[in-house]
Amino acid sequence: MIDGALSIEWATTVLFYRAVHVIEAWFALRGVHHQSHTVRTRAVYRELPEVAADYVDLLEASRTARYEPDGLLDTTEYDRLSAAFVRVDARVRSEVR
Repeated sequence: MIDGALSIEWATTVLFYRAVHVIEAWFALRGVHHQSHTVRTRAVYRELPEVAADYVDLLEASRTARYEPDGLLDTTEYDRLSAAFVRVDARVRSEVR
């Protein structure tokens, strides 16, 4: 659940960037670093297809939260996105440690 002082939109953005950092750590262990979301997303589809849908869901929700005037999210949506992050994190973190 989210602290009342932190908006759902910012919390969603944080979830996405947490996923970015975990995924980039996974790729860094393989000597790969991405310079854009587009390039990273393609690489996730190619190298981590089992979490690609969750990663893209987080990416799109983060963009909606930040750039869409009507991009307000609710707690149900945040909970769904939080579960998506947990799946991404669980898949890649085991190989990063």
